[in-house]
Amino acid sequence: MLRGDLSAWYGWWPQRLSVDELLAAWQSALARRGQPGSPATLQLYTHFAFCQASCAFCQYFHLVPHDRQQVDRYTDYLVALTERYAAALGVVDVTNAYFGGGTPSALAAAQLGRFLAAFARAFRVRNEFTCEGHPGNLDAEKLDLLAAAGVNRLSLGLQSLDPVVCRRIGRMNPPLERVRELVRRARALGMWVNADLVLGLPEQTPQSFLSDLDRLLADGRPDCLTVYRYQPVPHLNQAPDETMRYSRVLTPAVLLRALRQGYLPATSGGDDRPGKDFFRNSTRTWRQWFDRLRYEVVRMVRTDAELRSYAQFEDNDSHILGIGPGAMSHLYGHSWYREITAVATASTGAEPVYLGTRVTPADECRSALLQGFARSRWVDTRALGRRSGVDVEATFGPLFDAARQDRCLRRFARWVGCVPDASPSAQAAFFTSLLPALTGDAEARAQRAQETNGLRASEHVQRELVGIGDHLALPSGGPGASPSGAPQPPDDALVAWAQLIGLGVPGERFASAVVERFGGREVQFRLRPEPDPPLRVMVERDTGQPSFLRAGPYAISYVGRHGEPLPPAEEEFMLELSARTRAALGPAAEAVLPATERGRV
Repeated sequence: MLRGDLSAWYGWWPQRLSVDELLAAWQSALARRGQPGSPATLQLYTHFAFCQASCAFCQYFHLVPHDRQQVDRYTDYLVALTERYAAALGVVDVTNAYFGGGTPSALAAAQLGRFLAAFARAFRVRNEFTCEGHPGNLDAEKLDLLAAAGVNRLSLGLQSLDPVVCRRIGRMNPPLERVRELVRRARALGMWVNADLVLGLPEQTPQSFLSDLDRLLADGRPDCLTVYRYQPVPHLNQAPDETMRYSRVLTPAVLLRALRQGYLPATSGGDDRPGKDFFRNSTRTWRQWFDRLRYEVVRMVRTDAELRSYAQFEDNDSHILGIGPGAMSHLYGHSWYREITAVATASTGAEPVYLGTRVTPADECRSALLQGFARSRWVDTRALGRRSGVDVEATFGPLFDAARQDRCLRRFARWVGCVPDASPSAQAAFFTSLLPALTGDAEARAQRAQETNGLRASEHVQRELVGIGDHLALPSGGPGASPSGAPQPPDDALVAWAQLIGLGVPGERFASAVVERFGGREVQFRLRPEPDPPLRVMVERDTGQPSFLRAGPYAISYVGRHGEPLPPAEEEFMLELSARTRAALGPAAEAVLPATERGRV
């Protein structure tokens, strides 16, 4: 909330937004682009949902395809969606663009070429154009296609070069020689190349990380190397050791060694900064820094400055157009929204599904004020008014005056900023006063949240993407929910078993059912349409407890419903789960228990 992120505002909940409404709103916004209420900056993000393998540390929406036809259908969908934007908006000038995922390079060259051709008919990128790539599936042909489409920045995700660490996180990287060749070819095609490493991964030590850093700087030679600190995820929640902090590992001796290899470290900002950079000393590096400095200076006196490099959430005053399931969009003054279309149903005939919240220009002002105050910046109220079309003084002046009396806000002419040593309680009260008022009573808000959460039942919706509204659901005590109503992270045993049998993510079909929920110790399968309840399957470590199946390290049970027997279709499905588990385990599996001993929880 303190960063001005609308999705964290209390009382906010997602709403369904129609495709026609959004296209009409984009038409209006682009016609007024650069005028109050419609910023000149337009960033474009395309989400490629598939990955060759699922890395255990990843926190971004992605799927591992079962066959190439899935990727073909997804490519068809992206092409059709891009063509729909072109038909409605014409060729749109984009300030900067980013292809992410997932893994854009997971597409075959022919698939990537088809999408790039459609993209070129719909959008024209003026400045930075980035594509993420995995060095294991990126090759010369794909690099040539990207360069021809105008991509001028390549981001290679390596994360680690240590085989022990890579095995622990499920990562498959090629030899460093291949990385070096990819960097050379991309640079020859005019691309700026970034490579990522992660500090604090499970099984990683300071020595192994520094070995990765030295090898990549000496042999890989990217234009920029970005170091991120590992953020634990529910299914790999081992927090980094204190010895794996930036300040402990990136010592002055390490930075001096990087300087000798021709890299300029940008490591200020303390241990809480998301990433640290090492820039190769080159003309292009200095030009990029100059462009950024010029942007910051111009932004102080003008409202139409455009950020040439892509920064999706750094600059909330820009439009963001997201393409593909999982992509977030910001239609300034109208809405923030995310596409939640189910990948399993994505095709040229599928209608996209969007979930978001409508906002007003006044809400955009709230976001800008919160963001500026949280970053200890001065906010120019006159510039904010020109940018948003809102009379900032008339709308927020009384709140500013009250905050000044409480000594948590200071003013200088048209500039306002937070007092650094203000009372925490007074500052919290001031920030709360900037939030929008709640609408509707508690019962109506809870009903709205439940309706949003009910979208999970639709086969056209990617269920995990609806989690954006889970925190608003009423406590239900149901499966996969904590006493507060929040979904529980999946247990290690459940994750290991799901990977063992190739279980998909919520929204995907598995055998004769659809995976509906995944959390805690349970996975829910939808075998029958609503209002019939889903089949709840519990997976635990085998400690000798009664269960439907005990195989290898797992005890698998179904959750009974008020003493009712298991229906035949669901019992048949449980037997299939048992068979798949035994087949995956091989000799380690035990026989299914007799019917009289099958356990219900």
